[in-house]
Amino acid sequence: MDGAEELGNLLRADKVLVMRPGEGGAVLTGRGIEAEVLRAYGERYGALDRGMLVRRKELRAEVWSRGLLWDRAELRRSEYYNEFVVPSQLYDAVGVTVDLDAGPAGLSFYHSRPCGARFGDRASGLLRIVLPAFRAGAEVWYRVARTAGRTLELVDLLEDGVLLCDGRGRTVHVNRALQTLLERDPERDRLRAELGRVAGWFARRRDGRADPVEAGAWDGLSAEVRTAVGR
Repeated sequence: MDGAEELGNLLRADKVLVMRPGEGGAVLTGRGIEAEVLRAYGERYGALDRGMLVRRKELRAEVWSRGLLWDRAELRRSEYYNEFVVPSQLYDAVGVTVDLDAGPAGLSFYHSRPCGARFGDRASGLLRIVLPAFRAGAEVWYRVARTAGRTLELVDLLEDGVLLCDGRGRTVHVNRALQTLLERDPERDRLRAELGRVAGWFARRRDGRADPVEAGAWDGLSAEVRTAVGR
């Protein structure tokens, strides 16, 4: 979402929507867009968005604007516009959408007022510049997401306890061996605290809060904990 927000700021957009394919349909997240609006689009109004569902595919448009995808008169008469766009204040839409095997992935940008600043040619030009990078990123994300479940299954088969964390030190997955170890050890809170401390080592380096080549900088990368039942 961070990259989408930065692009939204560059476009001077009031609202930003990110769409990615999910198992049960499109997954929507947004900046400046209420959760109930996202839910309403997913449950009802997305099916009425003829411009996105039909016209975009006819044109094979990866960079688009609502003016490109809808006839103005048809849009103003539509249930989609009058019951969704206007109450949700999602005016003057532009975006980039690519079709993956699992469904479309895209970024959409909006103004919150029906008049005033418009996106225009500048926005279309910027989105065309961004398109190749967005397409590549979406395809990589899709391939990783498709194989992530199998990767975690392999990690769960390991006899050693494994904790996977992201670049901020937040837990992503605890494998079965580590879960069993923690359940059996009365001093499990000490073990969890040490795991969190070591994971935090990565987060500090990610944020540049410590010099990785300074003396002792690598000391936090490993730890030994002795409890009554093991080491």
